[in-house]
Amino acid sequence: MTDADTVLEQRTLIDRFATAAGRDPSLIDAVMRVDTAESASPAEVAGTIKSLAEHTGNSTS
Repeated sequence: MTDADTVLEQRTLIDRFATAAGRDPSLIDAVMRVDTAESASPAEVAGTIKSLAEHTGNSTS
């Protein structure tokens, strides 16, 4: 399992490498997949996604 802080650290590295390569980091999209337990309710899944989006400062779209 990857937590939101790890995702933020990884994004920082991507941004640094992109800048070093002469790329604009804001043009590089990242997608996070959220795996859930089969028994998780839709509300639990939605809550997890919302929490991750709020913690990382990203949208859910």
